[in-house]
Amino acid sequence: MNDAEKNSREIEIMSEENSEVNGKIDNVPESDVAPEQFGFQSEHSSENRYRERLMRLQAEFANYKKRVANERVELSDLFRSQIIAKLLPVLDDFDRLIEHSDGDTHEINNGIKLVYRNLKSILHDQGLYQIKCVGEQFDPNYHEALLVENDETKPDGVVVEEWRKGYLFKEKLLRPAQVKVNKIKS
Repeated sequence: MNDAEKNSREIEIMSEENSEVNGKIDNVPESDVAPEQFGFQSEHSSENRYRERLMRLQAEFANYKKRVANERVELSDLFRSQIIAKLLPVLDDFDRLIEHSDGDTHEINNGIKLVYRNLKSILHDQGLYQIKCVGEQFDPNYHEALLVENDETKPDGVVVEEWRKGYLFKEKLLRPAQVKVNKIKS
């Protein structure tokens, strides 16, 4: 027998042994074989485990989103109630002004000015600042030019009139000031 014949005979013997082993394994009922016994887990159980874990994570995330949404609403309501509580004295001032004014315009004007100063003070304490305009250099970040004037007696690019006040809230633009700007023609 030459080497080629020997090799083919060995291959035949090995395949016969494999088929015998495979036949024995195929004849064993699945209920008798537990992959966990050999350190393996069945695909079905690991798939279920991952599915259950995914479902738990999805439920936890949904609960987290609801909790965060509720906390935002509560926080927003808290801030609103604090601001309203600080504005109540202004409302009280208006009530007193209405009750005690006898139609005297001087008295009404003084009362309105007092209420205005109180309101402005409360808003300033909360972080509201008025943007300076007239006499300042025009800044497109804070000013909105609605009209341009050509007056050679005034410097170029300077705000000459304010039509609507602009405000900053804690250094962030809340509303730009609407202004008239001087522009000298060259």
